[in-house]
Amino acid sequence: MALLLAIAAPKAGETHAFGLQWIDGIGVATVSDDGGKTVVMGKHTGKDGDFISINGAIEQPSETGFTFVGVIVTRVSHIAGGKACTRKGTFTFRATGKRRYWRMKENGNPCDGAADYVDIYFEREERSFA
Repeated sequence: MALLLAIAAPKAGETHAFGLQWIDGIGVATVSDDGGKTVVMGKHTGKDGDFISINGAIEQPSETGFTFVGVIVTRVSHIAGGKACTRKGTFTFRATGKRRYWRMKENGNPCDGAADYVDIYFEREERSFA
């Protein structure tokens, strides 16, 4: 049985590291309360105009993850001809094994077919793609 280090889903008032494996550095996702709904907004910007942004609501929190309903936009210079790719809908973020982050399960880039690892870290300072 794998050791699970997950913590509860992000909560209003928290700030988390946020990233996409194609982009160096780290971004920030801020979690807040919007009229009783837990929302997350964040951006991670890199070189060559690369970025990822997230904007939506956290639903169905559990001990290992949550459902995110909203919009995720990625732009990576060497994927999809360098054009921005927008995903709208419902996505599952979960932590498994020894990971110290929630990873988006639906990782296929709909504009190119590349695997995009969208991660929200438990702690703001942490960053590693495993």
